[in-house]
Amino acid sequence: MKPISRRTKLLALALFLANVALGGWYWRFHHIPEYTPKQMDTFSTHMRTHCVGRYLIDLPEDMGSPRLAYSTFYFGLDADFESVEVQMPERELIDHDRFSVLVTQRRNELRDATNDDMKISMLLKQEIVATENGDALLLRYLEDRNYRSSGIQSELHVFVKGRYLVLQANSYVNYDKLPGGRSNTSSDYYKFTDPEPAEAHLKKMGRALEHVAEADRAGPGFCIGNVLFPQPAIGYDEEKATFTFGKNVGESASLRLTVSMKGKYGYPKRPLFERMDTAASLPDADDADDFQFREVFRRRITRDGVSFQEGAAQGYWRRDRESQFNFQLQNTRPEDESMLSFERPAILLEMEAGSFGARHSPSPYRQDDLQRAWNQWVGSLRLSPGNGGARR
Repeated sequence: MKPISRRTKLLALALFLANVALGGWYWRFHHIPEYTPKQMDTFSTHMRTHCVGRYLIDLPEDMGSPRLAYSTFYFGLDADFESVEVQMPERELIDHDRFSVLVTQRRNELRDATNDDMKISMLLKQEIVATENGDALLLRYLEDRNYRSSGIQSELHVFVKGRYLVLQANSYVNYDKLPGGRSNTSSDYYKFTDPEPAEAHLKKMGRALEHVAEADRAGPGFCIGNVLFPQPAIGYDEEKATFTFGKNVGESASLRLTVSMKGKYGYPKRPLFERMDTAASLPDADDADDFQFREVFRRRITRDGVSFQEGAAQGYWRRDRESQFNFQLQNTRPEDESMLSFERPAILLEMEAGSFGARHSPSPYRQDDLQRAWNQWVGSLRLSPGNGGARR
């Protein structure tokens, strides 16, 4: 056997040391160590069932009541559709005296405000509307504070067993009745705007609202807080809402769970996995040596015949040794259009522990704690019995 030359040995040693150095560099700048938050929190063991749209979900009691981020009901699905937006000014239940104070403040705010062009009060009309849950207040006012081309906005303020809701609808000028049509800039547009159809939707909806004493005993329809919007009685064609739950830990660390019910036709153009692939392929930022992004997991699951894509990602700030986590669950649009229904809406769940971005904040939970909580919460998401789901 021919002896190995000294030159070959030195070359092999150099290659070995180079590999060790390269491996050490990769480990130093790409390895994400197990994350332990500086200020760690735990979840309450007491669970509370929430009604979110037509679904139920069980969450820790200390996640609080949901905040309504957005909700719209659509009447008609063509270009001439009308819509009613719903707001929930108070996250928690209030008493009727507090409701009266808030409604009076809103009325006075509109009454005392003036449109700059027309020099008239923004408030055009107020009306008491009798409902099964007590009197509601309808406010009609100018949509724009500055110009005479303003349309009309209407609000119905309702109180349902401690829950304060505001139903809103817009009405726009009828250009066929406006002298000179769209070229007219001198007339008061609100005089050629008919708010009665929109207000008819508000009144019908307000009178149909039902109180939900227990979330898992809600009847057929769409839940916001402890209030049910019974679709057959109201007659709308699409329903959407986004609910947020959360808790703050210390001054900056936080956790937020967002539950979005996007209606029969609200499926995104890009499924979750495609969006995750895009995020993973983005070029490194200027602070790439400090910030790292990694995919934690992705998987497909099927629940009650509905297909979901599920995934999670972690962002790690090496300098501060802080991490943020993002979990998402999204169902996929069924190929069979006949499967689109109120009971099988487009659904998106997103949990954020800490926050990404330049002003990032750390997760107050470890990854395994978040994973365990996420699995439990997602596992509890179910169609309510009133909408055809199984009763537990």
